[in-house]
Amino acid sequence: IIFFATVLAALVSAVPDVEVSGVPAVPEGNALYPEWAHYHWVWLPSFKSNQSSVLNFVDEFISRGIPVGGTDIDSLWSTGVNNFVWDTAKFPDAKSMIAEFHSKGVRVINWVTCNIDTDSPSYAEGKSKGYYMNDGRTVKWWHGHGSYIDYSNPAALDWWHA
Repeated sequence: IIFFATVLAALVSAVPDVEVSGVPAVPEGNALYPEWAHYHWVWLPSFKSNQSSVLNFVDEFISRGIPVGGTDIDSLWSTGVNNFVWDTAKFPDAKSMIAEFHSKGVRVINWVTCNIDTDSPSYAEGKSKGYYMNDGRTVKWWHGHGSYIDYSNPAALDWWHA
């Protein structure tokens, strides 16, 4: 707790006063992170999330004068958890959706974890190449059963980031 309080105090003292009106008054160059991160990050739960609902949700904030810095496309945006293949039934044109968000100054964040589920098309490849922790032992988590990427293995990182 002491460490957290010390870090928090250091961060707060490094950031100038902010205006509570909804738009942070942080002079450029003083922010500890990108300007867009000062604004609201918004998202819908995955069971409500699709291309039109996410676009409309962000537009509702903007239409009310509430700046949006980013939107998180929640889990289940892809055809399988962490397989990075857009579910075109939910997001028929992800490229244009992202372009529309960018035209409004809104960043897009896709929900991912460091788990690869056993039903993912890429799971077997990672397993056969030794890219998972604990020899690929699986764990049950809220989106199924999978293995954790071994971040200490440079080849696993290259594969994960490819």
